[in-house]
Amino acid sequence: MKRLSWSRKVALSAGAVLALIVALGALSWVAGVWTDYQWYASQGQQEVFWGTSLTQLAVWLAFATAGFLVIHASARAAWRVISEKPRLVRTTAFVCVLLAGALALAIGASTGRTGASRGVPALVAVLAYMVNGLAPLVSWLEPIQKLSPFYQYGGHDPLRNGVSGAAVAVAVLTVAGFVVIAIWGFRRRDVLA
Repeated sequence: MKRLSWSRKVALSAGAVLALIVALGALSWVAGVWTDYQWYASQGQQEVFWGTSLTQLAVWLAFATAGFLVIHASARAAWRVISEKPRLVRTTAFVCVLLAGALALAIGASTGRTGASRGVPALVAVLAYMVNGLAPLVSWLEPIQKLSPFYQYGGHDPLRNGVSGAAVAVAVLTVAGFVVIAIWGFRRRDVLA
């Protein structure tokens, strides 16, 4: 039997953690919907439950579709810009764009402000790029350089060592965290008012 490499183990572990988070979130959501239905049914107000639930579903689908389209368009634009570069650079750019898109989704779903959902991820991306680029030259930036996604995907010398499983795991978990924050933030908002 072939032994799994360390990066493969990390990737499988990250996938298992992500699946567990999704399963727990789905279970929590189903429990909440069932509880709401039972309460509305006991009050004889099932039409209110269905109206509220279908409205929330429609709004969620609209935000999810818009978020997907923005992430997809951003990824395609980034892919086009760097299409002449090596594959590793494209992968790194795609992961950084995916992180920025997930951050935009979390901010947009939590606040409902389109300006913040566009501006904050752009600012974070520019600052992360500057920190990663300037940290070798500025000593007080070195401790925070490892927080930059650009460092996570380039700091381990990927051209010699290949893609880092730990960096991929960090990316997957960060994106999953932002998606969980987006769902939690959207559920807390009163979009029907």
